[in-house]
Amino acid sequence: MLLSLVVLVGAIQNLLVQLWRGLSPWGLKEVVNQWACTTMTFGRWQPSVADWVKVNVDGSMSINNLKAFVGKAVRGPNGGWLVGFKMVLGMNGIFQIEAKAILEGLKLAWAKGFKCVELESDNAMLIEIIHNGLATLSSVAEVRQIHDWCSKNWEVKFRHIQWNSNKVANCIAKADGGVIEKLVILDDPPQYVRC
Repeated sequence: MLLSLVVLVGAIQNLLVQLWRGLSPWGLKEVVNQWACTTMTFGRWQPSVADWVKVNVDGSMSINNLKAFVGKAVRGPNGGWLVGFKMVLGMNGIFQIEAKAILEGLKLAWAKGFKCVELESDNAMLIEIIHNGLATLSSVAEVRQIHDWCSKNWEVKFRHIQWNSNKVANCIAKADGGVIEKLVILDDPPQYVRC
C-alpha cells in the first residue's frame, strides 16, 4: 500500500513538472532570476567548486508520532563539514516540509555569511517550481519566502539530487529528538553521519 502511494505521488509530481515546463510560452520562465538552475546530480554526492558551499537539505515524515523532520548539511569545496541543522516540525504535507528545509537552509547559509551557495534537494517538483519562477505564485508561504531569500545579494543555485546522493541530510532529518519548531545548529557532524 505504501509503495503504491509513493509511486502515485511520484507520478503526480512528474506530471506537474511537465505542466509547469509548458508555461514558458506565457513568459513565466522569464521571471526566473539568474540564481536558479535545474541540473541533476547522479550517483555519489559531489563537492562544490572553489569559493562555493554546498547545502544539502531533506525532509522526512513520521506518521507514527505525527511529526516531520528537516535536516541540512553545509560542506565546503573539499567536502568538509561547515555546519548543519535539524528541526522537528508539526505534521504537514511533504512538499511544505521540503520547502521548509530549503528555506531554513538558505537562512542558515546567509547567517553564516556564505555568498555562493549551491543548494541540493531530492524534491524535483520543488526545484522545478523555483527554477520556473513559479515560487512567487505558490500558495505555500515557505516557497514564496525562498524566492525572497534568493533575491538577496548573493549567488544561489538549485540542483535536484537523487535521494541516494543526499544521504547525510537524510540521516540528519531522520534523527530523533528535538523540540517542535526549534532549530538545532550542528557545528560538528553528528556521529551517525559520515562526511
